[in-house]
Amino acid sequence: MRISKWLLRGTWLLAGLIAYASVSVWIARDVRQIVAIGMTNGADYSPYMTEQAYRKLNPAGRGLAQYDERYTPYHRKYGKAFPLHLIAVAIATTRHRFENGSTGFNETIKLRLQLNLAKGRWTATDIAIRP
Repeated sequence: MRISKWLLRGTWLLAGLIAYASVSVWIARDVRQIVAIGMTNGADYSPYMTEQAYRKLNPAGRGLAQYDERYTPYHRKYGKAFPLHLIAVAIATTRHRFENGSTGFNETIKLRLQLNLAKGRWTATDIAIRP
């Protein structure tokens, strides 16, 4: 009887850890997509982030001169996203590097995310960038 009680608790704990890890992978995928859209000028960002978050993330919105790029994957490198989440809110940190020959930056991006169940994706509500 005692063994089955511990087995049941262990099973629930394992299921919880698997669920947490699965949501973390989902957030990491969405973070990469949010950063890619935020770096693109003239993108339709509304499903992915608020206007304030877009202005903070987009290099042209931040006043970086000579940034008129369209999204080109070979000019960018992304680090791993490290999400910390609880139910429908999350904080994720990632590295982003951009270099096209004339302009370049390497920065740490911290995103505050909120789950939008109607759209089925995470939406960035606030962004902080550190060089």
